[in-house]
Amino acid sequence: VIKCPIELSYEKDSTIEVINPPRNVQVNVSGVGWDLLKQSLSFRRDPLLINVETPIETKRIAGYTIQPLISQHLSSLNLNFVVTDTIYFDIQRLRKKKLFVYLDSSKISLKTSHQIISPLNVNPDSVTITGHESLITSLNDTLSVQLPQDEIDNNYSEKIYIDNFDLSLVSFSPSEIDISFSVSEYVNQNTDLEIQLVNFPMDSSAYLEPGTVLSHFSIQEEMQDNFPYSEFVIIADFNNVNPQDSTVNIE
Repeated sequence: VIKCPIELSYEKDSTIEVINPPRNVQVNVSGVGWDLLKQSLSFRRDPLLINVETPIETKRIAGYTIQPLISQHLSSLNLNFVVTDTIYFDIQRLRKKKLFVYLDSSKISLKTSHQIISPLNVNPDSVTITGHESLITSLNDTLSVQLPQDEIDNNYSEKIYIDNFDLSLVSFSPSEIDISFSVSEYVNQNTDLEIQLVNFPMDSSAYLEPGTVLSHFSIQEEMQDNFPYSEFVIIADFNNVNPQDSTVNIE
């Protein structure tokens, strides 16, 4: 038993091999002397060309059907039979499709207490994928991308290489996407805010206790020194007083 190299011959324009055919088939031969030794040691490198007229529709070739070709190819030997039962392969048309790039902000890994404070800039916002027909027709119009970095704590500006698929079978144009956004650290703040009274009686027959409220909030770290606390307004409206317990919700 020796290996006979093979190569499929077909119109290769606008096609791609999704499942590659084997590079050789096993055959049972007999012969004498140098010819047999030469073939058994694969001294002969020229592959047997097997013509495939309809490569898209054809998915396999039975071994026995190429026996005459192999016999002619190995003319110095006697071919007894083809050991390889079936040659399997999958050749498909190449197709293209435009995909819109989507970056899910909820999946961006940020360091604790950090937040994104700008729009997500994605450039370009679409790419063209080229690949085998069965894959391209199964895709929707969106290409989801994720950032490889974790715990981002600074303004972000990077090129992301698209590797969502087996790149031996598909290609992207362009193959990289520029992504940028601003990030800021948020710090906790506490401050007492005076409650402004609305619609309360002028004669002070009704009053509010306590007159201030402790407010807890987070602000960007760089805004600590010039944060406009005076613009915060806490309001208590007398028209919203609960007569059963004399409480009022503040806004």
